[in-house]
Amino acid sequence: MVPHSQAMYDYYMEWDNYAVLPISAFENWWTKQVNDKTRNMVRRAQKKGVEVRVTAFDNDFIQAMAQIYNETPVRQGRAFWHYGKDIETIRKENSSYLERSEFIGAYSGDELIGFIKLVYMGEVAGMMQILSMVKERDKAPNNALVAKTVEICAEKGIKYLIYSKF
Repeated sequence: MVPHSQAMYDYYMEWDNYAVLPISAFENWWTKQVNDKTRNMVRRAQKKGVEVRVTAFDNDFIQAMAQIYNETPVRQGRAFWHYGKDIETIRKENSSYLERSEFIGAYSGDELIGFIKLVYMGEVAGMMQILSMVKERDKAPNNALVAKTVEICAEKGIKYLIYSKF
């Protein structure tokens, strides 16, 4: 049963739509929940030297986030709302829930090319952000980031990963 899929109380409420991934084990996700294309993209990232790891939310990381934010003013055909933000704004906006968050970075050499902000909420984790450099798209950093996120969640006993709101 998905958590809170039934009303708990007899109060007025409105349901919301979320994309939620049930997690039991990384191996289960890898072999039964994703398709060949996704597995191939994760392998592509590995072959192209992308290293994915939990990283500290420090000045170096925030500077690297700014480079990703300011790479292009347009993403997916729309004005990118993070473009042009200064370092202190980026720090402030990404400091929410720090006590229960982890940042996962995708690196090509020493350069941060993508990241996820993962927030833990009991047996649920939510991706607050997933963003990679457009110029590094051929290295499939987002695929590698999601794979590492699932691996980390499985290791921590997280049962559900919220990855999008419809």
